[in-house]
Amino acid sequence: MRKAKFLILPLFILLPFACHGTASDSSSSSSALSTPSSSETELEEVSIKIDQEDTELLFGEELQLTYQLAGASHPHSVVFTSTDPDLVAVDENGLVTAGESKVGSAFIRVYLADDASVSDQIRITVKQRVRVKSKTCSSTSMYLSKDGGSIRFTYQVLPGNATDKRVTISITDPSIAELDAENTVVKALKPGNTTLVIRSLESFSDVELTVPITVNSEGYVELSSSQEQKPDQIFNIRDVCGSRGVETLPSTGQRDVLVVPIGFSDIDFDRFYGNGKGNDGVKADLEKAFNGSGSEDTGYWESVSSYFAKSSFGRLDLQFTIADPYISTKTAAEEVPIATSTFSPYASVSDLVQRAVSAYSQKSGDDLTRFDSDSDGLLDSVWAIYAPVSSDKLSSGFGTYTYLPPSSAGGSGERISTFSFASVGDLFSRGAGKLDTHSYIHETGHMFGLNDYYNYTQYTSPLGMLDMQDLNVGDHNVYTKMLLGWVDPIIYSTDQVQTAKIHLDGQTAGASALLITDSYRGTSFDEYYMVEFYRPDGLNALDSQTNYYQDVLDSYEGTGQTPPDIRALPKSAGVKMYHVDSRLVTKAGGPDVDQVYYDMAEGKPNTAVAIGASNTSSYSRNRTRELFDEISLISSNSSGGKYLTSLSSFTAGDLFQTGSTFDPETFKVISYRRDGRMDSGKLLK
Repeated sequence: MRKAKFLILPLFILLPFACHGTASDSSSSSSALSTPSSSETELEEVSIKIDQEDTELLFGEELQLTYQLAGASHPHSVVFTSTDPDLVAVDENGLVTAGESKVGSAFIRVYLADDASVSDQIRITVKQRVRVKSKTCSSTSMYLSKDGGSIRFTYQVLPGNATDKRVTISITDPSIAELDAENTVVKALKPGNTTLVIRSLESFSDVELTVPITVNSEGYVELSSSQEQKPDQIFNIRDVCGSRGVETLPSTGQRDVLVVPIGFSDIDFDRFYGNGKGNDGVKADLEKAFNGSGSEDTGYWESVSSYFAKSSFGRLDLQFTIADPYISTKTAAEEVPIATSTFSPYASVSDLVQRAVSAYSQKSGDDLTRFDSDSDGLLDSVWAIYAPVSSDKLSSGFGTYTYLPPSSAGGSGERISTFSFASVGDLFSRGAGKLDTHSYIHETGHMFGLNDYYNYTQYTSPLGMLDMQDLNVGDHNVYTKMLLGWVDPIIYSTDQVQTAKIHLDGQTAGASALLITDSYRGTSFDEYYMVEFYRPDGLNALDSQTNYYQDVLDSYEGTGQTPPDIRALPKSAGVKMYHVDSRLVTKAGGPDVDQVYYDMAEGKPNTAVAIGASNTSSYSRNRTRELFDEISLISSNSSGGKYLTSLSSFTAGDLFQTGSTFDPETFKVISYRRDGRMDSGKLLK
């Protein structure tokens, strides 16, 4: 702070007068111009002091400076300046504004306009601000019963490294609902609608989150499915596979798939259908098996197309083009050599299928573009059906499977994202005149990126065997349908709803699945319970009336061996309940290594992810250290179903019926730690 001394002189006004040229006249006029006496002189000491101390500002913040002027007998104008206006600016009234492009320190100076030596200054340090962009709440809406119902909630300020996370929490109409002292619980007071408001206290921020609150006069809420809560809006199963460079067949809409019959120089379709009849015969059967309208065409069950149309509630329309057979100039053994410790036959099979597709394109003139839905130069999926290979020539490359090569994989023919490989002989396991598509349907499920639900170790049966992606029977379960975008689950989130009434009929996309969670985050890739109403009709009818594996059981007769406990689907209706752990991992776990989970609260992943858990309890397929199950059936028997400890089917006795109840602690045997908690350690109540 600088001070100055000012000499204040009295003001004299000189008036004109007449000059007469006399001495006396001359002497009189000079006296009017005399110097003021010391008694007329005042000495003024002025100083200036800024009221604020050195301070810190975040990007964009403002500070109004004030000052005190001491020793002044009259007003003085002042000037404000900054040593770095780009870092921190100040206007003529002393309003300081931090910039938003760089960090550092600068001095703000104030001085008198008529004497710059009278001044003061403070240091302003500008720091980077990570602004609040949004907020999330564990409850996107709250439904409470009138009789004192309450819901506990949590919130999160995003991004996680935001500089100022302070908030205010309030309810717009506190006569309908109130907050507890910690602002973590909403309690109902009377029927009506109001809103929970979480507002940011960050300077110059208008970010706020509103959560509708409904207090129901009936004491419960009737829930239904909502398009706004669809779980595939952030990330779907195709995205998961794509994150790892694997492209799959889209699971909704009209999808065209090419089916290519493949024969060999030593094994062609004539050997199966008769001389001269093989090529026409296999095309006719494949047309029925893939495109038929159902049992009236196949003589037994659904076609692949009719099955998926029904299972998806009409959301998937598969249309198959059956190519003329491709007959290789090589033998079956030459095309598909036996695997060794240093050789895998799958690359050879992939190359064979590519050449077969290229041959079809060249012969037919088909440009194949309709089989490439995203126009990326890769055919979405191809079915390759080979001529039956006798057991003495069978190699590990033959069999029934689906191969999902990375999109970067090469080959000598048309590039393909995914293909399924099976024998035409699979169609005739039920006898003459009956085309059995069970295994084809199962493998088509893999084209969408679905995992197998059976346990490759064969020690247990987490899903109780009786499911299309388990033992190839019946309909897909509602978890699978949700992954594929075929059902809109009813969401029961305990942080939103206290008591609810829910209707499931198993016959429509919006009333087939119930998802139960403690905090719904808008995704299928989490941990939760699911519920469906099982019906022994529709796609379950055939496999509930007859045991699809009866011939397998019969083969054990007289061997002295105990057959597996494989049964038909239950003949009675009931409620099936599942525990699902489909959390995504960015790094797989192992015997001594923990997996790294991806937090879906961060939005769509931009890194490689995969479902961590698997129904196979082996590190060859399971990416969790604990070997968690991806999906397991919860038996109505609180002691657990037989299938959880052995290779067995679930039965009608495992279905929940009228009057049945469930709570995690009573059914704790189904949990990984046997304490009722979920794999994540949370206890859902």
